[in-house]
Amino acid sequence: MARAHSHSRRIPPALLTLLILAASLTLALTWLPPSTRHFLRAGLCDAIGWLRKAGLTRVGALLFAVWNFKVLPGVYHVRIALAILPSLLQKNHLHAPPKASQQQLAGASVSSSSPDLPLFAPHILSTFSPPLEHDSNLHKSNSTYFSDLDISRSALLARLFLPTLRHAAKRSGSGGLGVKLTVALGGAQADFKRGIGLQRYAVVSRIVGWDRKWVVVGSWFVGPRHQRSSTEEKRTVYASALAKYVFKAGRATIRPIIIMVAAGLLPLAALDGLDGEKGQAAQQVLSAKEAEIVDALRTIRSKGPRKLDIVDQAQDGEEQYDDDKWMSRVEDVRQEGRAMTEHFLALDAVANLV
Repeated sequence: MARAHSHSRRIPPALLTLLILAASLTLALTWLPPSTRHFLRAGLCDAIGWLRKAGLTRVGALLFAVWNFKVLPGVYHVRIALAILPSLLQKNHLHAPPKASQQQLAGASVSSSSPDLPLFAPHILSTFSPPLEHDSNLHKSNSTYFSDLDISRSALLARLFLPTLRHAAKRSGSGGLGVKLTVALGGAQADFKRGIGLQRYAVVSRIVGWDRKWVVVGSWFVGPRHQRSSTEEKRTVYASALAKYVFKAGRATIRPIIIMVAAGLLPLAALDGLDGEKGQAAQQVLSAKEAEIVDALRTIRSKGPRKLDIVDQAQDGEEQYDDDKWMSRVEDVRQEGRAMTEHFLALDAVANLV
């Protein structure tokens, strides 16, 4: 006996956009004052007249350029500027962890991390793949993945660290650290799972781990939220990538954990054991610049320990975590990405093969 299948039809986004624009234009021409309606009609007639004179070739070229605006010259720099602009507009701070938006928290389904911890809250970049990004196989070219990764990771690191890095340059007497800090990309790699066609997708980026020098950011190219795998309740993963970043104070390298404490992403107790006290390994001893920053942090925080309000997903409401429980939660999430972090950072040895 044949089974009847029900198919739900969705309105294409492009058609829906045209319908909304047409409805808005109709309402505007109907309800606006006569002088405004006359202005809009005149502008619309001029636009239609230009299209008639331009010919199909010019109109087609214009539409193709609009479709591929993402890869036009200069657009990459505009996208980078827009990605970090919200962080530039934030008030400079120390020990005030940025809060992730509800949209960012909702996009964390590609990972088992705890998005309620600001340190691991992901950044979601929603974008699309235009024709000029495609190779001869009609799939998104491998090289173009890294431009999207630049945008996503820049926005993530700007949200987490940029206000703190700017505030740190202030003199210690005015609440800063008196040190100019910067962050730089040290390496990246990508693993391609399946091709991306002419479609929308998202790039999800979050911190997955760190060591004494590097902080590692993981990124995943995933399908839209409404697109789910047929066998699992997970978003389709098209590609994954890892990148490592280093914090610098001039030519001196600053440990990521120190910057995270300065940004309020970790408690001050995370710095215990980094002073090279008796009985500790020699590699734990701080450099002169690191010791200067740690001393400044402890002076600023001398008024008392700061606690973090974290939303407990198992219960309704908020729960205050003390430093021990806070660090325990952070370490639990960090251990999830420990294997990939260690293997990725081990690639530094490849340079010795030359």
